Amino acid sequence: MFFLPIIKWLKKLKIRVTIVCCTTGNYDGLGDTRRIEFEKVCEFLGARSVMIEDQRLQDGWEMWDAGATAEVRDKMCTIW
Repeated sequence: MFFLPIIKWLKKLKIRVTIVCCTTGNYDGLGDTRRIEFEKVCEFLGARSVMIEDQRLQDGWEMWDAGATAEVRDKMCTIW
């Protein structure tokens, strides 16, 4: 996992970590499996997990709309 070193460092500093995933990963019909994997790895890391379910941000080969992505990002930043 690319972000593992920073996550471990933040946890060591006792900073609460939330990992946000912008898609369920359902491109091949594996959304339920991917959700469980995501939740388990977040639990293992001691991080909160948030999985976004937005029809505009679907797993696959299509490029996401930048405005929709920014809107979801801004909403997540406002929450925390």
